[in-house]
Amino acid sequence: MSFGSLVGTTSSWAFYGNQATPSATNPWAYGTSTDTFINAGSSAGNVYLQAGGNTLLRVAVDRFVAQGGAQTSGAQTNFTFTVPANTGQTASTEITNFKVTGNTKTWATGAITTQRWNYFTANTAAFASASTITNSYGLYVEAATAGTNATITNNWALGTNGNIWINSSSASIYLGNITPSPSNYALSYTAANEVSVNAPTTGRIRAGGTIAAKIS
Repeated sequence: MSFGSLVGTTSSWAFYGNQATPSATNPWAYGTSTDTFINAGSSAGNVYLQAGGNTLLRVAVDRFVAQGGAQTSGAQTNFTFTVPANTGQTASTEITNFKVTGNTKTWATGAITTQRWNYFTANTAAFASASTITNSYGLYVEAATAGTNATITNNWALGTNGNIWINSSSASIYLGNITPSPSNYALSYTAANEVSVNAPTTGRIRAGGTIAAKIS
């Protein structure tokens, strides 16, 4: 192991470990007076962050893998991202909290049956003995809250710029502040290829905001 200047410059420090020929690209760590870098010794290497011998984060040239260590007690939220309470933000400008910027992915020639660009797989709920979860959500999104001096004209919890496909043999959509039941859905699809539109009490068909018909 050696500690000194990064090869090729005297303005950066570097820490080398088990490198027969130290270079500007193979230190374990290096930095300047303002920045510090953790580095794998080769382009095929990985940088690991561990706790108690458990890998929590692995970073390579082509991937970024985060995995929390399994716990045997308590109530742990595995991944938490807390957005800072910024002030003095630029007026009349959209500011995103979390953004994944897509890019072009090029394949070799060949058909693809299904391509899921961002994929949340299912979780499994298990208990030590018989127990019930009343409402289980694979994804839950809250709408924004209008704070001091703010007026939100249309406050959406979810928006999409494309078609939506519910991939299930049967599914129901519920609207309003209700307790879902088999009789108070708004829209339902069954395995018999039937689509039902339903109102819990009286149904109304509107045109231009005016009631055109009532169904009960």
